[in-house]
Amino acid sequence: MTEFEEKKEEKKEEDDDAKRDSRNAKIHGWLTFFLISLGLGATLTVILGFVNFSLSNYDLGLGDWLITTGAACDAILLLGIGFLGMYTTIAFIRYKPNAVALAKAY
Repeated sequence: MTEFEEKKEEKKEEDDDAKRDSRNAKIHGWLTFFLISLGLGATLTVILGFVNFSLSNYDLGLGDWLITTGAACDAILLLGIGFLGMYTTIAFIRYKPNAVALAKAY
């Protein structure tokens, strides 16, 4: 093994150690509060949205297709909010590079 290859191997080991140390950093403080609030808020939004779901809210007297379309759009929106909240929480926990951008989008 040449000297260059040895240095390259040492550099790789140092990079692996640095990654391992950054992964062991714990999530605490305001970020923990934010993630708990985000997870609970998203879950409660979806649950309460479907509990209070009523087709009579979409009846504008313009036909059954409008009732169905409105209810479907509302259901998709509720599921999207829930999915985004849960995915954002999981992204932070797994230290994904897009976690901050997701939190700003939420």
